[in-house]
Amino acid sequence: MAQKSHIINRPDNQNFGILVDNIKNGYNAGLLVRSASAYGASYVGWSGKRYTEKGNFENGDTEGFRFKYPIFAGVDNLKPLIPYKSVCVAVELCDSATSIFDFIHPKICTYILGAEDSSLSKEYLDICEHKIFIPTHHSLNLVHCATSIMFHRMQQMLTLKDEVVRCPHCGHNYYSALTDSLYKCNACGGDFPNDKQKIMV
Repeated sequence: MAQKSHIINRPDNQNFGILVDNIKNGYNAGLLVRSASAYGASYVGWSGKRYTEKGNFENGDTEGFRFKYPIFAGVDNLKPLIPYKSVCVAVELCDSATSIFDFIHPKICTYILGAEDSSLSKEYLDICEHKIFIPTHHSLNLVHCATSIMFHRMQQMLTLKDEVVRCPHCGHNYYSALTDSLYKCNACGGDFPNDKQKIMV
């Protein structure tokens, strides 16, 4: 397990969500909620009712994030869940898909995945501006796939930041800006101006 400071000082990579078309396994749905919450997703949702027939949603969500996290379970259509101006990214192995290693994640986006036993439908492929795949030797479990994407996103958001600074109060790496002119440290909670007081790593 990571030290607490390492968890607190993660990159500010929110403003994204994970949606699954007609997820099959309830246990996978619970694991997806836990993983998405850990990586800072703003919401999780899936269409269809099959998740109630196989596996147990509560068993997968061992930490009870379903009680404190935005979840849209078993909706008829995923499209109304997509926030305004969110860039849709299909996770699908198809001819027009880009390897995740060559992909720049949009800051505000929605990742849409197909179910465990099917490809993403044309209905959702058509609304996706980007299509990506993970070049593995064989197929991944649905949750492993989503988690790999979120990890890659988190890593890239840190790498792509213009600068990384240390909090002048406690010295921790600092990532989140409150406004254009004010920072708030995720570690000690101290505020400081976004100006020459920043100490470069």
